Amino acid sequence: MEREEEIKEEAKHIKDRAAAKKEAAKDKMKKNADNPVVLSNAVGLAVVGGIVGFGAYRQYARGELTGKVVAAWAAVIGLFGVGDYYVSQYVAPAGSALVAYVLTFATGTSSSATHRNRRAA
Repeated sequence: MEREEEIKEEAKHIKDRAAAKKEAAKDKMKKNADNPVVLSNAVGLAVVGGIVGFGAYRQYARGELTGKVVAAWAAVIGLFGVGDYYVSQYVAPAGSALVAYVLTFATGTSSSATHRNRRAA
């Protein structure tokens, strides 16, 4: 009986921690909804994922997809992620207005930050 109660208590604790993480993730998404770096990373991820996925499917269909090919592309994507991290850390604070302008031009819409900047000027 004691072990069953311990398991139930641990399960409740895990569930509560998961709910707290979920709320923290929601808050983080709301805070970064109009962050141009986050938006450009999401667009980049979708584009790169689509291109790599399509290329992998084509190689699979031809019977050319091997573990070495998958590992090589995973390494390339990992290096891209590391590079993106450092670019986001050092270039984005100074160039976020440029990123916002490029995103505005590319999507035909503007973020609320761009609207705030225009109203302040």
